[in-house]
Amino acid sequence: MTNENVSPIFKEHSEVDEVFERLQKGHSGDDGGEGKRVNLGERIAKLEGGQTALFTSVGVVSAILLGAMGLLLSMMLDLQSQFRDLGDRVNALPGEINQNLMELNRTLSGSITAARSNEQPQVIVIERQVSPAPSPDTTPPE
Repeated sequence: MTNENVSPIFKEHSEVDEVFERLQKGHSGDDGGEGKRVNLGERIAKLEGGQTALFTSVGVVSAILLGAMGLLLSMMLDLQSQFRDLGDRVNALPGEINQNLMELNRTLSGSITAARSNEQPQVIVIERQVSPAPSPDTTPPE
C-alpha cells in the first residue's frame, strides 16, 4: 500500500503513531538527532495535572454560574409576585373610591335630613366691615 492510496486521516494517525513511538523510546525528535532523553511519565503527569486543574476550574465556574442564575431566578419570581399584587391593588382602587363616595353621600344626606328635621334654618348675617379702598395716586411721575 503506497502513501498515495492512504486517506489523509490515516496519514495523520500514522504520524501520531511515529511520534508516540519516538517518545516511548525516549527521544523527543526535535533535538536534531542528539538523542536527548525525555521522561514520558513526567510529561504525562504534567498533562494529567493540567487536565485536573482545568476540570476543577470548570466545575467551580459552573457552580458559581448556577448559583448566580438561581439567585436571579428567585429575585425575578419575587418581583413578579410583587407586581401581580400591585396590579390587584390598582384594580381594586375604583371599587374603593366608589364605596367611599357612597359613604360620603349617605353621611351628607343623613346630616342634611337631620338638620332639616330638628329646626328651621336660621339666617346668620355676618357684618363685614368695608375698609375704604385706597385712592390711586394722582401725582404725575417725575
